[in-house]
Amino acid sequence: MSAPALSFVIPLYNSAATIGTLVKEIDGLSVEGGHEIVLVNDGSSDTTRAVCLDLVRGARIPVVYIEHARNFGEHNAVLTGWRTVLPLRCKVKALRSASAALMRAWLM
Repeated sequence: MSAPALSFVIPLYNSAATIGTLVKEIDGLSVEGGHEIVLVNDGSSDTTRAVCLDLVRGARIPVVYIEHARNFGEHNAVLTGWRTVLPLRCKVKALRSASAALMRAWLM
């Protein structure tokens, strides 16, 4: 399998209530060359882990789940995600700061 053209690196902290909607929006995008999601759980104390593992199993695109042992901060979570995809696969990276709707408009 070839590398996806786009990877979404999403840092998470106590995001159980919100991450499902974002992943479903990104999962529904049509990206020439394919896309993937990298979820980095930064030491959440809620059910973020369980929600993410369900999302990994249910997505139609590749979803990678990474978990920090404790909270290291958003910057470090983003770096962890980028270090996962940067040397391995994709041409373009996108951060959570751009909403799925904006990304959809940009990609069309």
